[in-house]
Amino acid sequence: MDEKMRFSVYCTELFRTRHALSGDQVMNLFRVYGVLDYLDECYGALHVMGPDCILDDLESLIDEGGYVPNGSDRF
Repeated sequence: MDEKMRFSVYCTELFRTRHALSGDQVMNLFRVYGVLDYLDECYGALHVMGPDCILDDLESLIDEGGYVPNGSDRF
């Protein structure tokens, strides 16, 4: 497993624990809002943040409607 994948698993577990969700619920939420793409593309900046900052960032991303990679009109 590469570092980006480990980081995605780590973030999934952080989010799951904070919000008392199942792994499936978190993965569905992350897929809908593009969180997995965001974690992959922004790994360089995110992986040096503390867990609370990461979670706050992910919650903001979801609250704002999701990640729009490369300026696409996905959301």
